[in-house]
Amino acid sequence: MSRTERRAKQRAAARRKQMVASKERTRTTFLPPRVSRIINLTLVIGLVLGLAGWGVYSLITGRAAAAKVLKTVNAVNITQHELDTRTKILQFANDLKTVSAETKTAILDSLVDEQLVLAEAAARNLVPTDQEIKDNETQQASALKTLYTTTLRITVARLRYGVSSDDLAAYVRNQVLNEKLYTAVTADTTVTEPDIVAFYEQYKETLDAEGLSLQDVRDTLGQEILQQKRSEVYSGFLQTLRAKATIADPK
Repeated sequence: MSRTERRAKQRAAARRKQMVASKERTRTTFLPPRVSRIINLTLVIGLVLGLAGWGVYSLITGRAAAAKVLKTVNAVNITQHELDTRTKILQFANDLKTVSAETKTAILDSLVDEQLVLAEAAARNLVPTDQEIKDNETQQASALKTLYTTTLRITVARLRYGVSSDDLAAYVRNQVLNEKLYTAVTADTTVTEPDIVAFYEQYKETLDAEGLSLQDVRDTLGQEILQQKRSEVYSGFLQTLRAKATIADPK
């Protein structure tokens, strides 16, 4: 065998050895296509289930946060969801972008009073009429029209603040009940002549400068005094309800 033939034979043997080694690497590094597809599908399903599980977890934790009890009033719970809803309504009604922590505390206090009002209204058999609700809705619509100028902008703002029609309807109904209880509690409030004279004397210098006598402003002063006195009576009434109620912060 010539030298050339021996070299050709050696090169062929080297190529065969290289091909065998390459096949061995492929066999140990990669899986058959069918097995690979099954494993990839399993990984995808696992990822989807994992993301779905995270979504369910987020939904559950979100609901848990919304259901968190902030106050109990005579064993009735006031939740985070109720506070959030009322906050959104007040933001919408006043076009407020943000609400401070102090304001949220005041809103929570108002929800406590509202629960007391609802219970007292029920005890007195006070029920809002359709006309009373319609009148209140008309007042609300007028105020919103002044704030947002058009019906379309009102709707856009309501959606932006996340306020539903049901939320507004419940809010209006509670307002009407509050007004009915206010009227019932303060019905006997009166204004006396000494009340008017004392009020006039307090502002006499300013009124005299405007050329207004006691007779000129008697009716206006009487209405102003009556409103103040009724507010004081109702505020005192709510304080009495609070004193009698069992109000607690959950542990």
